[in-house]
Amino acid sequence: MELVGATRGFIRRPFIVEGLLQGFFGGLAASALMLILFEYATKLVSEEFAPYLRMPPLFYASVLGTGMLLGFAGSLISVIRFVRPAAAE
Repeated sequence: MELVGATRGFIRRPFIVEGLLQGFFGGLAASALMLILFEYATKLVSEEFAPYLRMPPLFYASVLGTGMLLGFAGSLISVIRFVRPAAAE
């Protein structure tokens, strides 16, 4: 694509966005699964231990953010490693 005038950023940007989206949906799935499991676990334990299984919303947001960060980092590493300029090959 560089041979026909595409910039390095134009080539790499879709891969970075894809990594962010995969991290977002992975973090969302992990947060949802933990929420469901914690809600189920609160029904199994006694009333005095149930408040300890409640997580604040910031916890689920941090799981989502961590997933996005890991997706971004993974895609950035792979883009730097495998998407090289045409002149370098």
